[in-house]
Amino acid sequence: ELLKVIFGSRLAGIHSDFFEHNPVKRFKGQVLYAHIIRKSYPAFGKILTDKGYAPCDLLTLHGKASIAFNYARKKLMNKRLHADPYAVTAAWERNRHFWETIPIPGEFFNQSTSNDPALVRNRNLMFKIISLSAAISMLQDS
Repeated sequence: ELLKVIFGSRLAGIHSDFFEHNPVKRFKGQVLYAHIIRKSYPAFGKILTDKGYAPCDLLTLHGKASIAFNYARKKLMNKRLHADPYAVTAAWERNRHFWETIPIPGEFFNQSTSNDPALVRNRNLMFKIISLSAAISMLQDS
C-alpha cells in the first residue's frame, strides 16, 4: 500500500526520465525520498549517491548550495558522457529474455499497452514498467 501511495504521487521520482541527470528535474522526488530516509534510517542519508551527494544534502541550505555548485562546475567543464554511462542498454540487451518474461500486473499498468510499439520506442517508460513489475512481483512473493 505504501508503494502505491508513493508511486502514485507526482513527487515520486518514477515520473521523471530514467537516469535523469539534471538535479532540478530530480529535486522534488529526491527531497521526498530524503525526508523518508531521514525519518526511517538517518545514517543511510549520509551515504554518497552515484551523483556525488548524500540524500541529507537535499535537506539543508549548505547541501543544496554544494549540489548546485558541483553541478554548475561539471557543466562548465563540459565533460562528454559515454552514450550508455550506466550500461543500461548493454544490461538490457544481455538480459532482455529475462525481463520480457516479467508479468505486468494489470492493477497498476494498462496491459493493453504493454506490447504497444510506442512503448517499445519509449525505452525509459518500458524500463520503469518492467522494473516496477519485477519489484511488485518480488514483494508479492515475500
